[in-house]
Amino acid sequence: MITIEVAEHKHLPQILQLWQELMDYHAQLDPLFETRKDGAENWRRYLRGLMRTKEARVFIAIEDDEVIGYSPCRIASHPPVLKQENYGLIVDMAVKQNHRRRGVGAMMLEAIYNWVRSIRLDRIELQVVPKNEIGYSFWQKHGFADYLHSLYKEI
Repeated sequence: MITIEVAEHKHLPQILQLWQELMDYHAQLDPLFETRKDGAENWRRYLRGLMRTKEARVFIAIEDDEVIGYSPCRIASHPPVLKQENYGLIVDMAVKQNHRRRGVGAMMLEAIYNWVRSIRLDRIELQVVPKNEIGYSFWQKHGFADYLHSLYKEI
């Protein structure tokens, strides 16, 4: 049985393995995602910081004591000029390859929706790599739509 829980420090090693798989996949799509030598350690520190604050949650999917998915989310803010300043930000979401298409991502997303509602927010944002067709399709399937496009130029 798969359960969705809020991650604890003991889950970090498994989350970091899954994060590295996600980053390796993205690095194949775009060299920007190649990680630094200290990337995993920096990510671990970042997640620990999220786990310590009331303004964030790191959700995990667990099956037989194994972390098969994770998704950190936090409260974020637009500049103080918009009516709707605060929103939920999904920082990342990953599901182990052999557990995809079993509803794990949807289960974590439902936990995120519940948390965002509980803190009285009604908007969730995220970023997705356009070349990540699997991820992009997942988010569109769950009702997420484009509202900004980030552009870049190497000089």
